[in-house]
Amino acid sequence: MEAMRKEYDERLVSRVLDNQASAEEAREVANWFSTDEGQECLSARMSEDWKKISEADMCAASHEDDETQARMKERLLSGIRQEKKRSRLGIMVAASLVVPLVLALSSLVFLTARMKLFAPVMYSNVEVPVGERMQVLLSDGTSVMLNSMSKLTYPTRFGLFSRRVKLEGEAYFSVAKDSGRPFTVESDNLDVMVTGTRFNIKAYRQEPVRVTLEEGSVLLDDHRLLSYSLKPGESAEYNRITGGCRISRPIDMEPVSSWRENRQCFSMAPLDEILHTLERQYGVSFDVKDPKVLDGRFTLSFPNSTPVKDVLKDIETVSYVSFHEYGNGRWQVASTVD
Repeated sequence: MEAMRKEYDERLVSRVLDNQASAEEAREVANWFSTDEGQECLSARMSEDWKKISEADMCAASHEDDETQARMKERLLSGIRQEKKRSRLGIMVAASLVVPLVLALSSLVFLTARMKLFAPVMYSNVEVPVGERMQVLLSDGTSVMLNSMSKLTYPTRFGLFSRRVKLEGEAYFSVAKDSGRPFTVESDNLDVMVTGTRFNIKAYRQEPVRVTLEEGSVLLDDHRLLSYSLKPGESAEYNRITGGCRISRPIDMEPVSSWRENRQCFSMAPLDEILHTLERQYGVSFDVKDPKVLDGRFTLSFPNSTPVKDVLKDIETVSYVSFHEYGNGRWQVASTVD
């Protein structure tokens, strides 16, 4: 890596150590710290700033540093004792490795203290109202589109080795690629893990979890020591109660993606699923007198601007189901067949 100019160095390094730089700038400085010039700069800053770290943090960091170095030294000495037949040169080479390892450890303690990587993580919540959608951009560059009545919980900054968010509802994720920090979407007892990909996850309460992969790869972990992998174009339907998972390859992807285009599309979907969608989209509720009607399946498509009355009339036209409104957005669902 080419040496950075001194005047530029100071500004950039200060931004990184103060946690005010971009991810690319942080990587650039981290690489530069591995050079002789960078090590010299880092050592100088360590000497200058070490005194500014609080006594509690200093003791904790020093304790961890001493224990870690002791373990490293013991492993090194043990290895030397076991290899007595090695040449003196070999032992000198092995011993020389301790210095950069210890220096790297000291650098890590220094950097984490300055950048507050291990400080308490703050979380944010985004909740989407009835009938609306919302776009969220996370700190790592991941884009999330949330459907109506969905909730996303995420940290204001991700950790060094992982990225984890929690979802209730439906969302489309376009995950920023970072092989060193897998991205996990948690939904009750199911985790969806990726490194960089595009996928849709529908995880409303009291409904099966549906994950449809558009690009990349995902791994579903149900916390029962079972996992399921998906390939692009595949969809998984996970039963929260039984733990069963059915993987298929939908011919028509429009029912999965239509909500992102501000419309609804169903293909031989059970009435129960359609009514739940209408409740979230229009803020209405349904009182079902005969549960058998929920087994009926329907294919229909309509923009979200369509009045709910018109949607229900379309269903009535092609079925033996009737809808009766009795005020405040409440509808009674019944069968027209005795």
